[in-house]
Amino acid sequence: MTVPATLAALQTRLLTITPPNPPGGTLTVYADPREAVSVANFPSIVLALAPQVDNAAGAGALGLGRDDYTVAMYVLVGPRQMALNELHARVIPWPRLLLAKLAADLTLGGLVSFIGYGFQTDDYRLFSYRIGAIPWADGMYFGVKALLPVVEEMPLTMG
Repeated sequence: MTVPATLAALQTRLLTITPPNPPGGTLTVYADPREAVSVANFPSIVLALAPQVDNAAGAGALGLGRDDYTVAMYVLVGPRQMALNELHARVIPWPRLLLAKLAADLTLGGLVSFIGYGFQTDDYRLFSYRIGAIPWADGMYFGVKALLPVVEEMPLTMG
């Protein structure tokens, strides 16, 4: 699998979320970064390979290669100019909604080895997240920035 395929699989999975308190009643999920998002499309999720996060690739035993990377999920619930109490109310349900959808399929249908932190350590986290202002393109939004580790193992010819 590749990063674009992982983002597409996550998009399909996240589109099954029924958004709480929807301003427009639908959820838009972008499987790649966008230069701009439409104010009419809140809530929306932008998926991207996480910027400024260390990733790792290497060769293991028995001819297996491994690519560990992090996907950023930006859940945008409104423009930062809205009242903070309204934005806060909109954002509160999102970490649990993401947890429920992502925990239901930890291999994205067998397309990756696993998502989350905990399969090779005793770490219980599936993803980490931060709530607050999110600068995006030429705007300032409010929402959740979640970081999701992804591990892919693949056959590797070693010489």
